Amino acid sequence: MAIEVVWGQAPPTIAKSKQNVPILLALAQKHATLKPDSAVLCAGQALDLARHFRDTVAMLTALQLLGNQALNSAQHQKGLDYSLQRLTIHQTQRDTTGIVEVLNSMSLVFRQQRKFAEGSQLLREALQHLPNPDKTAELAGKTNNNIGSLYYMGANYDSAQFYFEKAYFYRLKTGQQIEIAKSLNNLGLIHKRRGNYAKALDNFMACKKILEKSTDSLMVTNTLDNIGDMYNLLDQPQLAKQYHLQGLNMARRAGSRDKVWDSYESLSETYAKLNDYKTAYRYAQLKNALKDSLYDEQNARQVGELKSKFDNEKKEKEIALLTKENQIKDLEAGVNERRNWFLFIALVLASGLALLAWSRFNLKNKANHLLEARNEEINQQKEELTAQRNDITEKSDKLTGALEELDKKNRDLFSSLNYAARIQGAILPRLSVIQQQLPDSFVFYRPKEIVSGDFYWFAHVPENEPDTVGKKSERLIIVAADCTGHGVPGAFMSLIGIKLLNNLVVLRNITDPEALLTALNQEVRTTLRQYETANRDGMDIGICVLHREWIAQPNDTCTSRVTHLEFAGARSPLVLVRGEELHEYKGNKISVGGDKEREDQGFAKQQIAVQPGDMCYLYSDGYQDQFGGDLDRKFMPRRLKALLLAHAAQPAAQQQAAFVHAFEAWQGDGPQIDDVLLLGFRVE
Repeated sequence: MAIEVVWGQAPPTIAKSKQNVPILLALAQKHATLKPDSAVLCAGQALDLARHFRDTVAMLTALQLLGNQALNSAQHQKGLDYSLQRLTIHQTQRDTTGIVEVLNSMSLVFRQQRKFAEGSQLLREALQHLPNPDKTAELAGKTNNNIGSLYYMGANYDSAQFYFEKAYFYRLKTGQQIEIAKSLNNLGLIHKRRGNYAKALDNFMACKKILEKSTDSLMVTNTLDNIGDMYNLLDQPQLAKQYHLQGLNMARRAGSRDKVWDSYESLSETYAKLNDYKTAYRYAQLKNALKDSLYDEQNARQVGELKSKFDNEKKEKEIALLTKENQIKDLEAGVNERRNWFLFIALVLASGLALLAWSRFNLKNKANHLLEARNEEINQQKEELTAQRNDITEKSDKLTGALEELDKKNRDLFSSLNYAARIQGAILPRLSVIQQQLPDSFVFYRPKEIVSGDFYWFAHVPENEPDTVGKKSERLIIVAADCTGHGVPGAFMSLIGIKLLNNLVVLRNITDPEALLTALNQEVRTTLRQYETANRDGMDIGICVLHREWIAQPNDTCTSRVTHLEFAGARSPLVLVRGEELHEYKGNKISVGGDKEREDQGFAKQQIAVQPGDMCYLYSDGYQDQFGGDLDRKFMPRRLKALLLAHAAQPAAQQQAAFVHAFEAWQGDGPQIDDVLLLGFRVE
């Protein structure tokens, strides 16, 4: 018996035959991807028949299909209900392997809901059902790996590493090479997160060796990109380039546009490290172009979904109209049948039933009047349905046009913002320029939107020519600022701030931080006409000035030392870490521009004696104000200071990686609420 479910319609009534169960299950599996509604209907009927015939194997299969469809449509509670029904069957049969498999499936629901603690607790209970894991090594490896994944997603890397290593141990026993490669990849990710780049590279290399004969192109591509990332973190960009290029070729052959986008981004960063900015820019353009095409596809899918919805509604209206027309035909046929019957009786009984014939004639007239009234009502309904159908068609055309116009405006807007971001990025100082004077330094800069209201600035200002003993001095000026607003308004303010700093330092030779803040405050007020308007835009800014001396030596060499540091801030602090101690130098409680009522308070500089090895930090409030964590709260200044103190002894590149990871782990899936700027430099 062949059974086919038509998309958008209910399946036919299935006879209670045990032979129909496997047919329905096969149809459910066939439609699982492209026709999920049909898959659910078939699996549901298969489950009913399996229960009727007490076929537990078929019941388990149907419940698993229904659970998968529920998870795919984000119906988490329904997915858990189906899993609990499977769990009850396995417990009744005392099937420990089945119990563990179901608990693994249930953990996926908790993973989707980001309930990592509940999911890991469930899987630890699952391990208790495997009294001898060596005999079920494959299932033990899978369960331990899932526990490790939950801990990893919850940023508990110690526990994640413990369970990933147990999974690796059991998978070695099974000899399944692909699973062993997955465990090596997971261990590599753990070491990467913890800053053990050499160990991470060893794991990724071992994973690559196993996958040399694998046909899983996406997994191979991911491994090659991981190796490239490690070489970048180990300051070996030439090797990183080789592996990222291999990963790009593999991603192209696999047809994975997402992986191609990742490879473009990695290659752009790698060529930038190689100072090949032309090639880095080319890959950045390719990445942006691919991103735009992916965005276009998403819009096309949304329009397709709207059109599909309209077609379904249109089809339902046509079915309703056809039903009305069939009712008219049925009514007319019934009237004709009764009329013929009346004529037959009249002819047979004409002589003796004249009065009865007259009565029937009156009855027929009444029926005709009713029929005419019914026809008029049906014609009116038909006209209303036609008008509704025309109205829906008109609205659909307008909606399609509006969507196309909105899509064009979005593309134009994103194109303009991306171009503005490139201009803003070109104006900001390059990290390589800063590192020429301060080698152990970093900048963590992440706009909330495409362009940013935060900016940083750097200048190297020689003070005088060498004196008679061959000594000369110079100043290094480091600035971090947070302008009013973010996005486009903030970006305009950041461009004004950078232009004014260039004029004040380069043209007017103002290098004292107190005088520089005072002059910047006046220039912002003049530029924005704040003395004559209600404009209150401004910026919170911190300025550090390092005083450095160079002394010539008899052997034609020279030595340098930083004599002291000067700091002035407008609602912006400086944090200095020396050994195990953290010192915070707060700025004045007045912004540059904006605080017109408090202008007379002015700014004051602080002179700070520094020592070689001191680590200094300037930052905006975007990092500490980010919401996230288990309770969706702010990161807070105290947590940021503890993070700075914990990582200050590490090289700048490792510090930046640690700060980026901590920020992303805290943010989770939530939105970034503000621009983020955190820069650090070490006194050499």
